Amino acid sequence: MIEEYNALYRLLPAIYRVRDEEQGEPLSALLGVVASQAALLKEDIAGLYENWFIETCEDWVVPYIAGLVGYRPVRAAGEPGPPDTPQGRLLNNALIPRREIANTIRLRRSKGTLAALEQLAHDVTGWTARAVESYDRVALLTPVGQARPGTAGVSDAGALSRLGIPFDTLARTVDVRSAAAGDGPAQANLHGVRLYVWRLRAYSVTRSQPCDKGNRRYTFSALGLDTPLFIRPEPEAAPTDIAGELNTPSPLRRQTLVERRAALYGANASFCLYWQIHDNSPPEPVPPGRIVVADLSRDDWSYRPLPDQPGLDLSDWGRALPTHAIAVDPELGRILLPPQPGYSLAYVSYHYGFSADIGGGEYHRKLAPAGDKAIRIRSQMANADQKVHPSVPAAIAVFHDAARPQSSHVVEFVDSDVYREVTDITVPRDCRFELRAANGCRPVIDLRKAGAWIVRGEPGSTIVLDGLLIHGGTLIIEGCPRQVEIRHTTIVPSDRVALLFRLESGRGQAACDVRIESSIVGRLQVDRGDRQVHLTINDSIIDAQAKRGDFAILDGANMELSVARSTLLGIIGASRVRRIEDTICNNWIWSDKKPEDNAVRFSTEQFTGISPDSDPSIFLSTRYGDPRYCRLAPWCPPEIARGASDSSEMGVYHNLFLPQREAILRARLEEYTVMAMEAALCFAD
Repeated sequence: MIEEYNALYRLLPAIYRVRDEEQGEPLSALLGVVASQAALLKEDIAGLYENWFIETCEDWVVPYIAGLVGYRPVRAAGEPGPPDTPQGRLLNNALIPRREIANTIRLRRSKGTLAALEQLAHDVTGWTARAVESYDRVALLTPVGQARPGTAGVSDAGALSRLGIPFDTLARTVDVRSAAAGDGPAQANLHGVRLYVWRLRAYSVTRSQPCDKGNRRYTFSALGLDTPLFIRPEPEAAPTDIAGELNTPSPLRRQTLVERRAALYGANASFCLYWQIHDNSPPEPVPPGRIVVADLSRDDWSYRPLPDQPGLDLSDWGRALPTHAIAVDPELGRILLPPQPGYSLAYVSYHYGFSADIGGGEYHRKLAPAGDKAIRIRSQMANADQKVHPSVPAAIAVFHDAARPQSSHVVEFVDSDVYREVTDITVPRDCRFELRAANGCRPVIDLRKAGAWIVRGEPGSTIVLDGLLIHGGTLIIEGCPRQVEIRHTTIVPSDRVALLFRLESGRGQAACDVRIESSIVGRLQVDRGDRQVHLTINDSIIDAQAKRGDFAILDGANMELSVARSTLLGIIGASRVRRIEDTICNNWIWSDKKPEDNAVRFSTEQFTGISPDSDPSIFLSTRYGDPRYCRLAPWCPPEIARGASDSSEMGVYHNLFLPQREAILRARLEEYTVMAMEAALCFAD
């Protein structure tokens, strides 16, 4: 608007501007109103042009462009949501995908091809897909010289390792059942097409310290967990190509690494190891020839290499790991160094599998600009920079020196390293303090040495944590903060209290507003006190990691609880429940006051002191670190799998709208599969 105002004001003759200044600038005020309307008109004209294209148009224009190309929504997926709410817009984007509308004509022209089915799955759902024609997997007697899939050979380790997965190449005897009726993933049907889809995503971790388990043993995970590595999917070379294993976010198998090491290992590949040969030398990538693929699944991590690796002598299976080699088990995320290696393992980069953008991760998040005054942390500095600090205590000391009442400060991590040294933080009165990770970074705060990390807020202060991964201790929020926000953060679940609030009552202080959004948090506890707490949990997991009967949220104060689209593992205790919606709780909720009517909607909870007969097997896994953590199992009752307010699934993955996407894809498969062929949808993860 300022540009429009200046342009209009400069059009006036100089004599009028001089007289306007002499009379108190009434003409300037009038032109300010005109300029504001001109800015709105300019924005509307620009929007008219952008609304011609499906990629840039407003949400309300999408159905009209869809109608122009003959796109027909799938009614079986559910009714559209209200376009004036954020949740309604998210639902509508899933029901009417822009990608499919943009490619509708192209997909119809290539109808019946396997590449079109893969592109269709990606446009409709965003999932990676692989189409397989079952006829090619039928064992036939063929003329000499005609290539057909062969039967299993006991000496073909590669073919046997792919048995039963979407990349199986072995032939089968013919199966005359319907393509959708077979249970085997490589069903051989004369008229069948199987479309495999991957709902998990591959998330990166860049140059993070591995966890030293002692005796030359390491894990890729900085937490010391056995985490399977995932393939960083590469796009197909041509639109007509069929997706291979390296084009999908699949778990990295040992045999795949043996066969495709050159494509999977490297600084910009699926994983990479960095060693430091001398104390003062910078870490460098380990040469690919040093990597040996091994099975390290035994409790003692005994060295069992896989065969068919170049330069590897397996004549003596009982010998130790060669001094020039580093053993890697991609299926467990384990690393074994040789005796007296003469170097140290500095960093690892790898990819892990998960379902959604929640918890600490290197995925993109919406962040406000930090500005030049931001205090940045990077453990390994390429060159001396006074604005970048090598440790958390150094950065917090700068914040304490600069913090003043009614000011705003950002402390930002700009790498994904592990930080073991912390110091307590005090946020002054009416000050806003944000501790966050930059986009593309996932710092790990290791509290095993400190035991606890205290962040104290003075009256009226605001504390924000964003994009962090904290483990090994308890994060304590104390004092009289006005607001606490925890976003896209993981406080690793364990058998101890992960997040503790010790809030004090201050004179004239209103209730403390605590918001947990898109996060994974262990056991949460609010200590006794006179201060009222409004706890809001959205799109998050609260996991007690304890036996049945233990509390995931324990309120010893005056707490009002609101939960939406979350998964709560453990008993929930609150003084008052304001709202619980689209939420899974695998135990009962204890509340001092009976909730109001319609306070609990589309959720799996019971109030009273009697625990419901909740079956924990509705989840594929409840172990933190598993790629399928808190994912609903295929046998989950439909009252939960499609029991949310908008017919999506309850729980933390509600906003993925998996039931709607699956319904649309199944309907589109019937439309785009050629006559006399049957298409089956198979979930590879």
